[in-house]
Amino acid sequence: MARVVYHPKLVMGFPGLSLLHPFDGSRPRRVSQALDREFGVGKWGLLEPEGPVHDDQLTRVHHPEYLRSLQRPQVLARAFEVGPLALCPAKFLEWIALTPMRWATQSALRGARHALQQGVAISLGGGFHHAKPAQGEGFCVLADVAYLVRTLQDEGKLKKVLHVDLDAHQGNGVSHCFAEDQSVQLFDIYNRDTYPAGDELGRSRLNVDLGLPQGSGDDLYLSTLTEHLPAFLSQEADLLIYNAGTDVLAGDPLGGLILSHKGVLERDMFVFAEAQRQGLPILSVPSGGYSEGSTKAMAESAIHVLKRYGID
Repeated sequence: MARVVYHPKLVMGFPGLSLLHPFDGSRPRRVSQALDREFGVGKWGLLEPEGPVHDDQLTRVHHPEYLRSLQRPQVLARAFEVGPLALCPAKFLEWIALTPMRWATQSALRGARHALQQGVAISLGGGFHHAKPAQGEGFCVLADVAYLVRTLQDEGKLKKVLHVDLDAHQGNGVSHCFAEDQSVQLFDIYNRDTYPAGDELGRSRLNVDLGLPQGSGDDLYLSTLTEHLPAFLSQEADLLIYNAGTDVLAGDPLGGLILSHKGVLERDMFVFAEAQRQGLPILSVPSGGYSEGSTKAMAESAIHVLKRYGID
């Protein structure tokens, strides 16, 4: 049974932010509106997170000094890669970005709980796969995947986790969070010619490292996925976390790959189908996507998953 985790507080940013960074902070709301049009308002298995995550909870994965540093505008501006934000009041940055990320972190955990119970969950927020224990970067501040894994491990609900990252950028933050922990197995297909290409630990920690050249499209990408993913998912595990970045789309200003909408939908449905075939509960998080087509791709995949795996 599939569910979608959403809350209006996932929306981040302010009018004009797109002039400074291509990320669309309203994407969660726009995807939820597409689901409303398809299924009826709120009739698409809506789950809500319990609230924003707090610093005392985040110490499971982040250094306390780092969490305190998030009150400094300069630290957030570097992580968001938007220099002018360093001139903004800390309260403003908390409102437009940090608080939505706190909600997204709890959304991912809420989705994981449902997936473990019922099989399939999609969170419309999260996938901050560049956040490290003591550093934010790449528009990622909170390590939501590491947080949900550590929380559920502490509760005795998880032992082994599979993390499949199909965002255009290698998930270096996840690698750093689990640098010494093989209970989380990492599979990553990404553009090897773009950020974070210089992070040696990011790549060396991967269990399956599938860097593709800049400009790779549907054929190479999907053949790589279908060749390597089934074997990776065949190992015994408690949960599959799927980072379904849509910055792989052609025309994305940051991704450097050229997948079609059809290719992204085929990618997503293959991952869900393989998870079902292997009997793996699956949580999907959205991660990156910086083109006009990102919302459409997310909505198309969510609609197909809900129709295939059921809402009731």
